[in-house]
Amino acid sequence: MLKRPVLLILVTLLTGFAIIIIFHTQNLDLFSSDSSTHLKRISYSIVIQNTSNHVVNLAELWVNAPVAETSTQRVTKISSSHLYDVEGDDFGNRIFHYTFDNLPPYASKVITIRADLLMCERPLRSVRVTNEVHLVEEPFIEIDDPQIRQLALSLKAGNSLATAENIYRWITGNIRYVGYVKKNHGARQALQAKQGDCTELMYLFVALCRAAGVPARGIAGYHCPESAALDPAQYHNWAEFYAKGRWRLCDPQKRVFMQQAADYVALRVIRRLPEASGFDFDRFEVAGEGVTARICS
Repeated sequence: MLKRPVLLILVTLLTGFAIIIIFHTQNLDLFSSDSSTHLKRISYSIVIQNTSNHVVNLAELWVNAPVAETSTQRVTKISSSHLYDVEGDDFGNRIFHYTFDNLPPYASKVITIRADLLMCERPLRSVRVTNEVHLVEEPFIEIDDPQIRQLALSLKAGNSLATAENIYRWITGNIRYVGYVKKNHGARQALQAKQGDCTELMYLFVALCRAAGVPARGIAGYHCPESAALDPAQYHNWAEFYAKGRWRLCDPQKRVFMQQAADYVALRVIRRLPEASGFDFDRFEVAGEGVTARICS
């Protein structure tokens, strides 16, 4: 749910029922006072369609909205072309839930989300680290695998920052990027096959960090250096690790380590734990017989 709003403005437009929400929270002052911050405006659209020849009484769509706050990203305003409910969790993930009654045969709706993001080049201090979450095994992050644990221990250094850099350099020097792979395979297979896509490289980095005692997590979103309409083909996964009180970026696939943080727009903090199953989809999820959805380019 939305956390600690000081000012919340809802504007209902006559055409489209757009909602505009402006956020102001305590941490916004930290972003605003940092000289390395800048404003980025993004947008993306989802088409939901009834592909059947009958009326769908209830069509539903769940969409990931930009993460409310990370160490380098803060949502200051967000708008939607259609009314929605919000679901969220303790990690800043937010799901916009849309419902459409009596969707006619072959009819479609185009939902557009726009957001203003305050982006910070240098990560701000964060206390959002939980050892019970960020140091444990979960699906695709097999930290108890003997090969992963042995490699992690061999790369462990005197502190978390040096350990994470050793892991990053080993992955970029030994794991081959093979382009997009539809199915998730996880850290173990990436290590055994010595190859993977951005998702597998992310999982392997997170697994090795956790096995070496460095809190880490996966992030999903877009590499988006400038304000833009997000290109669905550019959907991307990268990692963050926690060191010296800050979540820090690592993107093995693009060979980026603690740089260009403001170029990355986070739409989801990836969690595969059982209690997070309600949020376990990449970009959207639909319900309703014959109902489909796709992200517009």
